[in-house]
Amino acid sequence: MFSLALKKFNQLRKNKFKSKEYDLSSSDLFELIITKNFKKGRYYFKEFPVNLILLILSLYTIVKAKIKKINKANYFIAFNEEIYDPRSSSYISQIKQANYVNIIRTNSFKISLKAFIKYENVFFHQSIVYFSRLFFLEKEINLENKFLHIHKCNVRKNYIYFNFFRYLKITKFIMLDDYRELQNFISICKKLNIKSTGMMHSRFSKYRVSLKYDCFDK
Repeated sequence: MFSLALKKFNQLRKNKFKSKEYDLSSSDLFELIITKNFKKGRYYFKEFPVNLILLILSLYTIVKAKIKKINKANYFIAFNEEIYDPRSSSYISQIKQANYVNIIRTNSFKISLKAFIKYENVFFHQSIVYFSRLFFLEKEINLENKFLHIHKCNVRKNYIYFNFFRYLKITKFIMLDDYRELQNFISICKKLNIKSTGMMHSRFSKYRVSLKYDCFDK
């Protein structure tokens, strides 16, 4: 199944989505092929207040970071009551969080609030994902249209982060895992000449298609 999906992915990248800009959404294309989830996405407007709160807290962090002249950022995932991926503990315990904008991906509002209390300078990735998708309506559903819709949302997300990094004059970026967002942050770092480091504790395989494009500096 995975081999057939990879074959189709390579064909689509070669024939229809060969432009380098689609590297940004490569993992999404493979995910669509393997899951065949071409249904129209639901627009969860009831989640608007929650994500608005997270966005306001993130904007507060940006203002604080600007005042404190914090010019480094890092990204990690928090998905349990310990507020981090257990495999990431050795890294998270060593970094001086007060010197970084901590971009955190969470999967619930409760964990988000806990993360905001536990860590310093928290910026919520999920709020950016939400507002990048808001008001973009999908057309007729098939693989190609679904992918183009997702890519359009990713381009908006990339634009938001680009201006966020440029505004704070970020000079160093560290990313821990999450192959879904690799090409998003790598492209920004290359455009802004940001020194980047990537750490990964997932599997390195040909099916993690986003790994075969641009790389971190280290």
